[in-house]
Amino acid sequence: VHLSLPGNLIDDDLVNILIKGLVLNKTISQLDLSHNKISNLGVRKIAKFLLTTQVLTHLDLTDNQIYYEGSRYLAQALKSNKILKHLSLKLNRLDDKAGSKLCIDLLNSNSELESLSLSSNALAYMFCESLAEFLKKNKSIRRLDISCNLIDDGNAATLKTSLRDNESIIDIDVRN
Repeated sequence: VHLSLPGNLIDDDLVNILIKGLVLNKTISQLDLSHNKISNLGVRKIAKFLLTTQVLTHLDLTDNQIYYEGSRYLAQALKSNKILKHLSLKLNRLDDKAGSKLCIDLLNSNSELESLSLSSNALAYMFCESLAEFLKKNKSIRRLDISCNLIDDGNAATLKTSLRDNESIIDIDVRN
């Protein structure tokens, strides 16, 4: 049920081949594609897969080359995917605008994400504003990792208020 392929130099072309096989597979619920070379084009293929899968609950895309456009593809897929519970986009290239838009899109989705890692990107003020709105309304997120971003004390204060009202969060990492 777990396919782990970290650090295998998987690029967009190999993702395309992999997804063709995963579409036929009805048992893999956890997919680890961390530490590869997947860019926005590969994430687009993964997002299309998320629209059809009924079994994938964990997706780890840590340390790839995902930018704004790639995060948009994922957010669009999560509007209709209620199966995915854990998503890691840690150590990618998400800027403040990408993080903000991701939160806005997730706010307007049917997503049932329980765990989200956006650690070690370039998220800052716009992201914190959108995340605060997301946390006020979302009740499915249990674990959130936003550590090692560009969040200063002012941005953290924005989040503090929304976290007080959110009873579903049981673990949040805001280090550094």
